[in-house]
Amino acid sequence: MRRRSRSLRDRVIRDWLEAITFYDCRTVGVDIDPRPGGRYHVVLRYEVRKYRADAQGRENEVAIDDLIEFGLFAADGRPLAMERRCVRSAYGTWECIVAEKPARAGIDPRLYLVDKNIDDNVWVLEQADSDGPSWMD
Repeated sequence: MRRRSRSLRDRVIRDWLEAITFYDCRTVGVDIDPRPGGRYHVVLRYEVRKYRADAQGRENEVAIDDLIEFGLFAADGRPLAMERRCVRSAYGTWECIVAEKPARAGIDPRLYLVDKNIDDNVWVLEQADSDGPSWMD
């Protein structure tokens, strides 16, 4: 476990401090299935790429093996479910069951990663009330 922890720490240091590393995270679909008792089974489909740039600015795609956050949010912006998961493949799904119908769902929804296009990380499933807070406040 220590070896894995040290390896993760070393990769984070390299990616965030020693190299020019950025991502392209994208939510490609969200399915919501109502369940008994007012719960909802949510399946989020995502695509994620990881890149490094050299000193001349040339981008190269590199293998991904990173902790990335996934989340579901209510219409008022409250988190309904948040989970960091180790992503090792460019395509995948994230599933969870929540007690309230989500209004937004996404990969890296709080934008912790340097992303090429932040506009496709989160899907709006239900519009918030006009009096409610805006999503990125």
